[in-house]
Amino acid sequence: EARVGIETLSRAAVATVTADSREVKPGYLFAALPGSLTDGGAFVAEAVRHGATAVLGEPRLRATAEGLGVRFIADDNPRRRLALLAAEHFAAQPEIVAAITGTNGKTSVSVFLRQLWGELGHAAASMGTIGLVGPVLLLVIHTWPEAEFEAGEPSAASSARGRPPPTKGKPMKKGTSKRLTREQLAELKSLGTLPDSAIDTSDAPELLNWSGAKRGLFYRPVKQQLTLRLDADVVAWFKSHTKSNEGYQTRINRALREYVQGQASKGRRSRA
Repeated sequence: EARVGIETLSRAAVATVTADSREVKPGYLFAALPGSLTDGGAFVAEAVRHGATAVLGEPRLRATAEGLGVRFIADDNPRRRLALLAAEHFAAQPEIVAAITGTNGKTSVSVFLRQLWGELGHAAASMGTIGLVGPVLLLVIHTWPEAEFEAGEPSAASSARGRPPPTKGKPMKKGTSKRLTREQLAELKSLGTLPDSAIDTSDAPELLNWSGAKRGLFYRPVKQQLTLRLDADVVAWFKSHTKSNEGYQTRINRALREYVQGQASKGRRSRA
């Protein structure tokens, strides 16, 4: 099928696009996306009952959608097509988008980056678990698509069943951030020149007692691959005394490390 954009869909009276059948209203385009727990195609009829005038999905859903009397857009990659349709429909897009991945600190980095861009005079916004933050703060329900529902509880009809049901709420407004004044910039500069002895640490006193500290608790040594010639009986012993879920080479490495740590400990005691 030829590529269809919002310009073409507008002639079919498409108001907007959504991948959540629970959010469909008259005139919507429903994107029937395959989910990790269920298939969005199972909710096409539900979306049409709610007023969808067009459906986006994989080619196998054509008969279902057209059988319900609505326009169908076939695409082997409906997620990408949905993103393109949404970009055309909502028009305004940022010139630069920075995507931040990782385990911890993503929200903090996004906030720092937004503030830095703002200080440089650029209009900037960030979106994460705290919401969509810009000139105003907007509460968002999801910050990732098709989030798995906790505890395996069933959700209402949706293009991706793993999504929790939406909640209703009013946007939370936030005052417009202001650039630092000359006085504030001067204060920051003066703080940067203070010696450590002049810094007030009463609210976060320096830790002097390290008696309860554990050395190497989070240490992860770097592995080095090499060829090592060992006595055959030594290798045979480690193989016969190693659990099935642990390699004998791992146990040899642990024995060597225990020896090294023991020798290091003896050296520290002899110097004391």
